[in-house]
Amino acid sequence: MKIDFSRPVKTLDGKKMKSQDGTDFSLRDAATTALDANFEEDKRLEGKEKYRRGALAKRIYGCKEPINLNVDDLKLVKDMVGRAFGPHVVMVVWDLLDPTDESIPKETKGK
Repeated sequence: MKIDFSRPVKTLDGKKMKSQDGTDFSLRDAATTALDANFEEDKRLEGKEKYRRGALAKRIYGCKEPINLNVDDLKLVKDMVGRAFGPHVVMVVWDLLDPTDESIPKETKGK
């Protein structure tokens, strides 16, 4: 699936969310921050998995145009964002990553 990581993450009132430094917070920021996070339960991860996450974060960070993510990479990004952020950011990011995801309740999609 082709993903445009430059898309902004928006607040509840539809304004562009801002990073701590005042710049627009994008899908790229959410994905790379989540992939680079080191949670307590990740301390025992094998180096191979940490490398995979780091390489994917680097690929996403460096992209200038939409890029293709395979199903496994898309799942990893969604899982990591789900662990790293609160409900609103998770909802917005998941909708941007996969707007047709059937696991998201239809009554909450796009609200």
